[in-house]
Amino acid sequence: MLMFAAIVAGNINAQNNKEPKREVLFTLAANEEIESGEYFVLQQVKGNHFACIIYDTLGKNYTFVFNGKRMDVGNYYYYPDFYHLNVHEENGYVFGYSLQDGYYVNIKGKVYGPFDGGSLTFASDSKGNTDFNKFHYAQTEGERTTYYIHRDGTKDGPFDRVHFPGKHDALPDREFLYMLDDRWYARYSDGSSKKVQEAPAFAYVHEKGGKYYVNINGRDSKGYDGVWDLQSTESGKYAYRYKENGKWHAITNIDGTEKSSRGYDYCSEDIHLTESGKYAYLYKENGKWHANANGKEIEEHDYLTGLEMDDKGNYSFYDNHDDGRIYNNNNGKETKTEYLTGMEWRLSCAPDLFASNNRYKSRQLEIYSPDKEHSFDSSYEHAHVVIDGVTHGHAPALYAWYDAEKNAFIWNAIEGKELVIYEYKL
Repeated sequence: MLMFAAIVAGNINAQNNKEPKREVLFTLAANEEIESGEYFVLQQVKGNHFACIIYDTLGKNYTFVFNGKRMDVGNYYYYPDFYHLNVHEENGYVFGYSLQDGYYVNIKGKVYGPFDGGSLTFASDSKGNTDFNKFHYAQTEGERTTYYIHRDGTKDGPFDRVHFPGKHDALPDREFLYMLDDRWYARYSDGSSKKVQEAPAFAYVHEKGGKYYVNINGRDSKGYDGVWDLQSTESGKYAYRYKENGKWHAITNIDGTEKSSRGYDYCSEDIHLTESGKYAYLYKENGKWHANANGKEIEEHDYLTGLEMDDKGNYSFYDNHDDGRIYNNNNGKETKTEYLTGMEWRLSCAPDLFASNNRYKSRQLEIYSPDKEHSFDSSYEHAHVVIDGVTHGHAPALYAWYDAEKNAFIWNAIEGKELVIYEYKL
């Protein structure tokens, strides 16, 4: 009995004396810091991949870091517009940023610009897949605003207006449509152009006098402070979101009657609209996120993202739960994913991709091995993590998870000037 107790005690002591494997993913220079705290870092379960924005306190310059590769984003604004980001793709990024001389876009390692104004509009095919090699942008020339097509590094224009076919109004032989002198033309894939009788879609958005208008069958809506995500179908249905007097609204017209939602604090991501009239969008109200699917308001969470809807009206999105995990909601049925709370922006390239760090500051991570024999705890109040009652590391965890293949707790952290990943085998 004494021999058995000694063996058990020896195993416990050996477990407690184990040190985790530590690997440095990225090292900041002496005058660099991760912008808005260390909470912009992403760590995925399988692979040491990450993205962050760092700030040079000496040079007053911002840099986007993608899996260790540095890209200058200037010192005019630090907050790029991310059109695409996937840390598991080679050069898996598309983002725009402003410098003193204009707006630039980095498309998977190729930089174009400068352009006037801000964000760009990318082309998409009939299935909604984005073509990042083709976009249009506005250019101010005197008092006149014109539009240009940028295609694989070449410039086409100027045009009075430009329209890319979208999911519901794409025509296979037309690359894009444009307006000159109040006439619409179609540009075909072989480079030829032809005057067309109809407008590119029965609904389009235009700006006049600082207000934005939605033109439906030749008639303008009232002027809004902003209009986004206009969707239309061949049968005449349409939907879009707009901002007015500081509030966001969603407009839908499914059965011939235009309906406007109440004012929200924010209406996020694309409005999805099918040919049959099914629709969905996400919105924020009273500090909580909700989904609206075909007029039905669904749940409330601290965060929702990644909304999708197929042609039959089946919807899905991601939400977070109190257990620290992200769930996939598919037509009301929720499934736990391998992702941790705080990794929402990996799942969808939402407008608030690099969200405020405030919602992470008080977050406490607590996870267990499947047999509940081992525990992992971390809080931003303490400069370490705790595994089975023993402290490890020199900083709180950014993200942590249990890896079944390795039978290990894995986490990453910022320690001094180093972004590190730890692996603790059980």
